Amino acid sequence: MPLLYLFLPVLLVPMLRAAPDRAVGLLAGGLAVAGVGFALRWWKQADWGFGAVGVRAMADGGVYLLNAPSVLFAAIALPAFGIGMLTQGGWLRRAAGVASILGGLLCLVALAGAVHRMALGLAAVAFFALGPWWLRRAPLAALGVGTAALLSVALFPEMLFGALGQAAEKTRLAGANTRWEEAEAALGQALSSPAAFLFGQGWGALLANPAVGGWRVSYTHTLVTYALAKTGVIGLCALIAYLGGIAPRVLALLRSDPALGWAVSAPLLMALGAHTSFKYLDTGLLLTLAVLAAERGKWLPPR
Repeated sequence: MPLLYLFLPVLLVPMLRAAPDRAVGLLAGGLAVAGVGFALRWWKQADWGFGAVGVRAMADGGVYLLNAPSVLFAAIALPAFGIGMLTQGGWLRRAAGVASILGGLLCLVALAGAVHRMALGLAAVAFFALGPWWLRRAPLAALGVGTAALLSVALFPEMLFGALGQAAEKTRLAGANTRWEEAEAALGQALSSPAAFLFGQGWGALLANPAVGGWRVSYTHTLVTYALAKTGVIGLCALIAYLGGIAPRVLALLRSDPALGWAVSAPLLMALGAHTSFKYLDTGLLLTLAVLAAERGKWLPPR
């Protein structure tokens, strides 16, 4: 069942609730390691072509490693956590902080190389929101990282502005990647009969999908159109109710732990809003992490 991973919180949260701090740490660490691992596999596939970033759009490859939500999670979480490590502990912890920031940068540059526009935009929003928060909590570390970022821009302007230009050009040529046309096709198929509208056409239903040149395929690229085609309005409403119950936990996490909250919410917005990664294991684990971390925040002292 393709949507099974979305319901991992129902299975995992009751089991992990007894030790929320440990569970949150393990889930966050595991997702970050997985994200860096996917990025490294992509860089190997791309022959470590760092110099091509901003010069040409690099291929995603056959298995779409960078589509994994854990890559965007690592791109945001590792720099955010790394800044915190720079402010506490001895040299070993500071070295780990530097390694975390570099790991996040590796993921960000990979997303830029493959011109993943939505992921890059969400990462930019997350860093913009976290900047003032880190300036209040750790001004010296935040200023140091900000200075290093500005220095990188000064040293590699072609890479940055080239990546921005490629994103703009891709938007001009591809627009929304035929998502609206795909939604129109899914809605048209749902309206083909009352039964299809209410209950969908089942997991094996095929759709003449404009996003893949009109071929009849068993998938769509967004959760809403997929749920509508497979389960109809009743299934879609049930799914919206379920995710709507989790949404306040994510908002609470943004307030109690902004660094983790943004690292979780950005890939979830991508996966649940406009991406095929709603079917990935990463998405279910991120939902589980959000619920556990929000519940843990109820017992944390105010920051």
